Amino acid sequence: MVGVLLVSHGKIGQSFVEVAQQILGGTEQVKAISIGSDLTEDRIFHEIERARKDLEQGEGVLILTDMFGGSPSNICFSFLEESRVEVLTGLNLAMLIKILSTRKGATLEELARLAKECGRENICLGREILNRGTPESGVKGRH
Repeated sequence: MVGVLLVSHGKIGQSFVEVAQQILGGTEQVKAISIGSDLTEDRIFHEIERARKDLEQGEGVLILTDMFGGSPSNICFSFLEESRVEVLTGLNLAMLIKILSTRKGATLEELARLAKECGRENICLGREILNRGTPESGVKGRH
């Protein structure tokens, strides 16, 4: 099974893991690393490396970060390794739930692609949804 490592600013990643565990009733091979201003880049790198090794069981590790361009993603990009480690930025809860509920039997590449698609599909504007109402649904946007 692909290991999952969340690396984020503050405790965002840990909160996502806790909520996912509540929704799914437990998870395995998942860790979160919180990056605070008190940690050096060298220490962060070593924590990520240790977690990656703990999670690796032969099928790779998917590293999720909260946003592209931030310290978590910038540091994690140095771990990219074909068929062994992938980094996906823009973490959201729907993406994490999808990963954790579909990763058995999935390759690292398949899981990363599926998670990216799920993350994008779950970004919505309420007004656009309401304005798309169909006659069958009876939903109409308010003006």
